Amino acid sequence: MIVDLELYPKQSLRLLLFINEQEKQSKKSTKFLEYCNEEEVKEFQYLGEEDRIIISESFRKVVRAEIREYIDLYMEQYQEPLNDKEEALDINEKQYTVYGNFQLFNEQKDTILWDLLTLLIYLDSMNPQIWDRRAVLIGELLQRIGLESEYMRFLSSELNLTKLALCHTFKYGEIWSYLEYILTEYYERIKENEFKSLNNDEIINYVLKDNFEFICLQIDSYEHNYHAWSLVNWLIYELIPTIISTDDSNNPYKYNEIRMIESWVIKLLQRHPSHYGGYHALVNLNESKINSQSKSNKLEVCTVIGLVYPKEIIDMLRIIIECFDHHFINCFSVILGFRYANFMLLIDSVDERSHLQIFENEIIWFQKQDLVEKMSKSPKHLEELREHFYSILSEISSYNYNKSIIQKFYDLLDSEIQIIRQESTLFYNSDCSYKGLV
Repeated sequence: MIVDLELYPKQSLRLLLFINEQEKQSKKSTKFLEYCNEEEVKEFQYLGEEDRIIISESFRKVVRAEIREYIDLYMEQYQEPLNDKEEALDINEKQYTVYGNFQLFNEQKDTILWDLLTLLIYLDSMNPQIWDRRAVLIGELLQRIGLESEYMRFLSSELNLTKLALCHTFKYGEIWSYLEYILTEYYERIKENEFKSLNNDEIINYVLKDNFEFICLQIDSYEHNYHAWSLVNWLIYELIPTIISTDDSNNPYKYNEIRMIESWVIKLLQRHPSHYGGYHALVNLNESKINSQSKSNKLEVCTVIGLVYPKEIIDMLRIIIECFDHHFINCFSVILGFRYANFMLLIDSVDERSHLQIFENEIIWFQKQDLVEKMSKSPKHLEELREHFYSILSEISSYNYNKSIIQKFYDLLDSEIQIIRQESTLFYNSDCSYKGLV
């Protein structure tokens, strides 16, 4: 097939116009194209009641081949940047894209390339030709003079399209990286305008609220969505610090700001309490809370425990445990990991003479939750519990001050884990005093 870079490929243009028309008529984004055999539909069709477009596999292959040939020829003939970034351009002279009707490029071939990359997102969002090339084009566009009036409308559309792609292909890392890039550009433009009149709390709340629904959709998509929880940490520690006012680059948040973010993460985690990514985010926030305090001296035990386990986190864990069923069984190992990570933060923040208090606080928490009794029918989880206490004991046993007492705890664990169903002394000692050990 002969390719003319000044003309849209015929079948690609038909499909692109069709999708764009449906987008204009619909109140929400059209769902991604679904493929079917030729008996169901010859080329493509819009199902209004279901708000989706179906396309035959053979037609999809034709369009993909057209786009691939166009991109290959374009890349072969035009390797140089689009234009000098300092050049002022008259937006009225620019070509309109078919999808979105944006005036972005002077050259027809550049406009066609952009539209075809957009169509390829609908057809094959995991195609490696899309995301890197698209990022290069956007990087060049946003540095040029004359496009300011189109920035926000364009970035909003691009953000929605990228999120739509991730709802369809939620495990593809390149799209997540591209989303972070677009979010950075998007909020940088908002910072220059709307954020000027807002304080830090209002900016943080704006960003968290803006992304809550999308992240919920992603963590609902499949269990332990690594990319979605990575986006949570990226928003907290990469994006937001660049758009708020801060006096400390190493610790950008004040305590009240961290608590606001923590509440947001807890709301996400309550949807799926077995997702380790949510607990990892909470541990990171606990570290930030500790770092927000004075560094001149080690913290008091009661202070640091209050930082790591505020009422909202204690209540969250209690509710998960009280709703004890098969779902909680899946949470048990994750919660143990959360407690262990917090234990490490706690002992690093206090004097070593206080380590045993931290350990006893851990035992008291397990007593109050009746977790040993609840886990008594599962040898696997009892063994996990034993390993949890062995691990935290080993972290503090190297300190001379603790050694003799720690050894007694080891001996007690070894002997009583065997009779744990008969209510072992370690976990069922009601006064929590351990008089035989201290």
